[in-house]
Amino acid sequence: MQTAVCRCLERQDGLRDREALRTWFTRILVNVCMDMLRQRKRVAFVPPEALDGGSYEDPLPEDGTLYCRVNALPPEA
Repeated sequence: MQTAVCRCLERQDGLRDREALRTWFTRILVNVCMDMLRQRKRVAFVPPEALDGGSYEDPLPEDGTLYCRVNALPPEA
């Protein structure tokens, strides 16, 4: 919605008939939605059973070492 509103504001000079504002905005909104759907990539979900044991790491370690791991990271430059 925000992108559609921004496009309308940027191109408001291109609107010839002020009575057609609603139709014009709806068309821009539809085009923005279609653009987003085209950009979206398909994601294939793989069940955990299909992965071999060493191919991934749990995001949160159960032993409570997350805090130590984060503190061990080098500071950003």
